[in-house]
Amino acid sequence: MAVYSPDSTMVTIIRNEVVKEAPYIRVKRMNIPIKRWKQFSRKMEVVKDQADKIQAGAELSVQEHLGRGLYVTMSNEHPFMQFRQFYRNKDTGEVQAGNRGIRITFEELDELIVHLNPFNLSIPKLQRLTLCYEQPGHNPAKCHECTIK
Repeated sequence: MAVYSPDSTMVTIIRNEVVKEAPYIRVKRMNIPIKRWKQFSRKMEVVKDQADKIQAGAELSVQEHLGRGLYVTMSNEHPFMQFRQFYRNKDTGEVQAGNRGIRITFEELDELIVHLNPFNLSIPKLQRLTLCYEQPGHNPAKCHECTIK
């Protein structure tokens, strides 16, 4: 489920996760900056298409960059989609997955897609927001939004 508060600059993804080892439900949350959420919304068709291919058994590994090191990742090894923050290791220079992230099942993704347009239309800030690559003279190599730090 996605939640937005009018006085915020974040969209919060909330997922209830049943813990098999113990009889309780863990609530997982991830705040996604509104710019990253708009980028995710723009890439939704690609994400859904890739998810369908993975569910059909295709050998795929997907990483869609949403900006500032936040990615949507999927693969046929894991039957879910993740919002995951990546970072550049200062010692090795390699890009690595960080601890910050949340996963949603493909069924939850389908539910999110159904509610995405009405949800986005309810956020006036989202309608006015211009993404970096929509700006004239955008250079992805020098853009702080497009690169991983």
